Amino acid sequence: MTCFIGRNLSVIISKWLRIYLNFLQEFNSYILIFCLVFIISNITGCKSLTYLTDKICNLSICQNLENKHDKPLRVELDKNWLFYPSNSASSNYYDEHSDFTKFKPIKVPSNWFSQGYEHSGVAWYKTTFNINNLHSSKKLYQLIFDGIDYFADVWVNGNYVGFHEGYFQSFRLNVSNYLHEGENLLVVKVNSPQEKAGQSWSLHKQYIKGVLGHHDTRPGGAWSERGQEKNTGGIWQSVWLETNVNYSIKKFKFTPNILSNGLTKADLEVSVLSKNNLSTTLEYSLYFKGELVEKYHKDVKLYKGNQLIKVKLPEKQRKLWSPWEHGKPHLYQLKIVLKNENTIYSEQKTKVGFREFSIEEPAGVWNINGKPLFVRGTNYIAWQWLSDVSEKQFLADLILMKEANINAIRVHAHVLPDRFYKLADELGMVIWQDFPLQWGYIDSPEFISNAQFQAKEMVEQFYNHPSILVWSAHNEPPWDASWMKYKYADYDKNQNLELDNKVFQTLKSLDQSRYSHKSSLTSEHPWFGWYSGEWTDYLKPTNQRWITEFGAQALPDKATLKKIVGKENLWPVNKEQWGIWEYHNFQPSQTFKIAKVEKGIDIESLINNSQQYQFALTALAAESYRRQKMAPVNAIFQFMFVENWASINWGIVDYLRQPKPAYYALQKAYQPLLPSIEYIPKQESLCCTINFSLWVVNDYPKSFESYKLKYQLFKNGLQVSEQIFESSIKPSSVKKVTDIKINDVGPGEYQINWIILDNKEKVVASNEHKWKVDDS
Repeated sequence: MTCFIGRNLSVIISKWLRIYLNFLQEFNSYILIFCLVFIISNITGCKSLTYLTDKICNLSICQNLENKHDKPLRVELDKNWLFYPSNSASSNYYDEHSDFTKFKPIKVPSNWFSQGYEHSGVAWYKTTFNINNLHSSKKLYQLIFDGIDYFADVWVNGNYVGFHEGYFQSFRLNVSNYLHEGENLLVVKVNSPQEKAGQSWSLHKQYIKGVLGHHDTRPGGAWSERGQEKNTGGIWQSVWLETNVNYSIKKFKFTPNILSNGLTKADLEVSVLSKNNLSTTLEYSLYFKGELVEKYHKDVKLYKGNQLIKVKLPEKQRKLWSPWEHGKPHLYQLKIVLKNENTIYSEQKTKVGFREFSIEEPAGVWNINGKPLFVRGTNYIAWQWLSDVSEKQFLADLILMKEANINAIRVHAHVLPDRFYKLADELGMVIWQDFPLQWGYIDSPEFISNAQFQAKEMVEQFYNHPSILVWSAHNEPPWDASWMKYKYADYDKNQNLELDNKVFQTLKSLDQSRYSHKSSLTSEHPWFGWYSGEWTDYLKPTNQRWITEFGAQALPDKATLKKIVGKENLWPVNKEQWGIWEYHNFQPSQTFKIAKVEKGIDIESLINNSQQYQFALTALAAESYRRQKMAPVNAIFQFMFVENWASINWGIVDYLRQPKPAYYALQKAYQPLLPSIEYIPKQESLCCTINFSLWVVNDYPKSFESYKLKYQLFKNGLQVSEQIFESSIKPSSVKKVTDIKINDVGPGEYQINWIILDNKEKVVASNEHKWKVDDS
């Protein structure tokens, strides 16, 4: 009861203390305040001073009295949003006097198409949030948007607070001067327009959205009038209000280094925003599996505005981050705190890895932690509307990739949300990160400057992810794509060359810890058997050190195809029905004329023929490039892993995440320890003599001693031949073991097995090849 009386009394005394506001501020009378608390507590008999201290220190008179409860806060703003799409130039909804009656509830975060809005252009978002105990002079209040597609204008309580362009970036706005006690109004004008219409719009794009704005896997495809439908606009990532005590860690860069003696060190650059001058301490700590393992601090002087603080992690033995087949992707949590004895002003934390990456020139060998890495990659576009892809779905995709022996992912001409890269870090997957430039763009100075700025944002935002090893500026730019001269009357062979040079230099100057690639060129994209030549052309030696695209389309299973095109369009017989298939990205000319896939008598036979073609091409191409390891090939990226909407395209996994047969072809061809069978498909329909070569490819950085290699030949299910080879397999190597000549081949069904057994006779890798010789 006495404690209850004390609380009531404290309220009265708190009001009385307001009278002495100026006096207390001028003389900074901490002793007087605490003496009063002490006296009151003795009068009331209340032993705890916490309640009274809190009441007094919530007063504006105690702005300078900092306590341990004054910590950074984060208020989530993802709920209770209202939405109104309107391209009317007269529409303005940025203050409390606006008419919001047309607004309807919408989920944030989300792309608006995922919420049922087929809309391009301007849409207005509105929400409110409450602030109690506002301390605008003592606090730094920042609105943080983790991603808005594409333009964003922001108002708080009718005051314009900022603008941002770009779909993938997180950005923050200082709103300290625009808030008030109680309810606050937040309005965001989002503009995700279509590119300007016209015959050659796709050559002169203005918005940096990559495959989310223009691509042959988008709804409607790359070249139809409907190719910009189903817009990706919206507040598609989270929004929150961050509160700090006048000082905020905005971002930081962690750059590890591995020394020749095996020790590690790291440079740390911390970007701080300060409202006032302050002498304080920067504390930085490393945790491993939740346990504090290292802790350091540095006294720093902050000045009003933005500044950069540089510190170092000293030389020390630490666990390394490695790709999954090279070891374990060890991660540390790095925690950075700006503090003094009583107050935590700001803190940030993220997971980091100690690893070092380089490209060995001119061969193009990838080296990570001093060991060569042969890249067995895939191209990945998870989904058109990225807000739909949860951490759980990204994880499922990454597990499917790892089970297919994929060790690298090219994020194809777009940028994914941070949750994807965190998972890649944890699983030991390597990332080739494209900047979102796909084909042609305008060449104005303003656009080039904007592209450089957005490239800078990309590097700074994702810099700390150890999985990212490569930045690439542009996919198939006009200056390299001679095929464009047949498509566009205004094609210029030098278009976007200056753009790419400047974006490339931006990437390179910002990050020397990774490799920067100016452009993914058409020479890196052979596309045999789909856009030119025949699928067996993959057997020919290449002069490219990196193959960043290869593959073919295939239909999904019948049940999935029915969901995509409808039951009535499963077997197209007219132009309108084929148009529906093409809207969903099917390419009939390439399928039937270049790949020469037989249509068959019904949809089941077409699906089978299509899938078997993708299967055979994928296996042949991947194994051919594996056998050319370091002579000259060092990296390959199959195109593509998963279909990114209800589409019929190059994915080896359909949009419902069901693998096609080619998934298993890639899984076998991508075994890190691969028994490879070199064959010529065209000879297999002939009788008499057939020739094969048997190889072993090892991508592991370790040797395998006293292993056995077993060759078996079967005809009509019966074994007719077997050979055993003793072998020691060197690390990161490729070797032709033997040539096989099969004589007197008559009609029948044949199978070759090529098996690797360890020194305990256990099968550790296997491969097979089947063919049939018909009566003729």
